[in-house]
Amino acid sequence: MIHEGLGLAVLADELGCDSVWVREHYTNDAYSVSGDPTQLLAYLSARTRRIKLGTAGIILPWWDPLRAVHNISMADILSGCRCLVGLGRGLAPREYAAFRIDMNESRARFDEAAAMIVETLETGVLEYDGEIFKQPRVEVHPASPRSFRDRIFSIAVSPASALAAADLGAMLMMFVRQDAGSDARLIRLWRERFEEKHHREPPNPPVMLDFTYCREDPHVAEKVARRHLTQHFKGLIDHYSWDGDQWAVRRDVLTGVGRHSLRPRA
Repeated sequence: MIHEGLGLAVLADELGCDSVWVREHYTNDAYSVSGDPTQLLAYLSARTRRIKLGTAGIILPWWDPLRAVHNISMADILSGCRCLVGLGRGLAPREYAAFRIDMNESRARFDEAAAMIVETLETGVLEYDGEIFKQPRVEVHPASPRSFRDRIFSIAVSPASALAAADLGAMLMMFVRQDAGSDARLIRLWRERFEEKHHREPPNPPVMLDFTYCREDPHVAEKVARRHLTQHFKGLIDHYSWDGDQWAVRRDVLTGVGRHSLRPRA
């Protein structure tokens, strides 16, 4: 399965696609088998020639920021500076439990780590005194010779995450998951905040993540897509516990403002 997926990435390079993205997930082989995305990008750096290599994304609450900067920089050097850095916060209780991290800290951990990483990728120096991360000054070696400006992406599924992406100067990355009007409002919120914060328009449009399956026979295409997407969404429901009762429904969760509040299962 892993080799087939990586083989598709190599084929995408040969066929002239623009970019290939790898994600980060753990604990559930029915949903995803991926792990550290920078490890996969290092492998693809040697197997591909021109395609851009992206993380979709590095789930920052599970990472030490210094290690993330080192891994990103090394992958970028190995690829000839072809890396696109996607960052995310994660939303699966099972993965937070596996890493022994309180999911209620996810927003604070993401905000601090993202700010540290984005700045350090530009300066080569990491120093931070936050509520969660206390990092004495250290230089990063090796550092990528190319700026990461406009190569940073941030996953957003809520208004709060869209604002966080804009504050970072990151391009928006989002799932096609609701009606077009709701997605458009999220994009508009990000764009307006980006212009307000950085005094320029976003240089790239949002990256929209969705599923596409191509086949010469449209009837076969629909049959195959429905069979596999059904299994995927079953795995998704299980992985994120959407059918569980551990989510405490609060107004700030529904509007995307503030942090997620969790209650343990009985």
